[in-house]
Order: sequence, then C-alpha cells, then structure tokens
Amino acid sequence: MLDLGKDFLMALASGLFVEQLPLISQWIIICVSSFLPMRIRKRYRDEWLADLHEQEKSISKFIFALQTIPNTISIVVSTQTNRDRIERRLMLSRWYHVF
Repeated sequence: MLDLGKDFLMALASGLFVEQLPLISQWIIICVSSFLPMRIRKRYRDEWLADLHEQEKSISKFIFALQTIPNTISIVVSTQTNRDRIERRLMLSRWYHVF
C-alpha cells in the first residue's frame, strides 16, 4: 500500500497527471461547493471557479482547489451555528408566548 502511494506521488511529480490537474481542480471545487447551503452555493462555486481560472499553473490550480475544502468546512460550521441560534430564538419566543 505504501509503495502504491509512493508511485502515485512520483507519477504526479513527474508530470504524468499535470495535464489533468485543472480538470481535477474544477471537479474538487464543484464537489466541495455542493456541501454549502443552497442559498450561497452557486455564488461561492462561481467565485471559486473564476479564481481557479486566474491561476496560471496547473499545480497552483490544484493547491487553490484544495484550499477550498477548509473554507467550505468553516462556512458550513458557521452557517449551522447561526441556524441553531435562530432556531433557539424562535423556540424561546414561542415559549414566552405561552406564558
């Protein structure tokens, strides 16, 4: 298993996959953006794809695409947190109306 990973990295470093990196990078961004909430998904996907196309080298595109993963996690977590706050406020307001 370790040799397979090493062979993959060697092939990547030797340029075997370099011509596929832009396509892989685009695929990463499309997949990652699908985890975002629906209301902001298209905007972020379009912005990230535009930024991706501004990258000059294939490896730069790949690194940029990988950087969208932690950004997406952060956005999803903060959005979930805000949604939880809103739901708690709604529940409290309903509870206060009962009394």
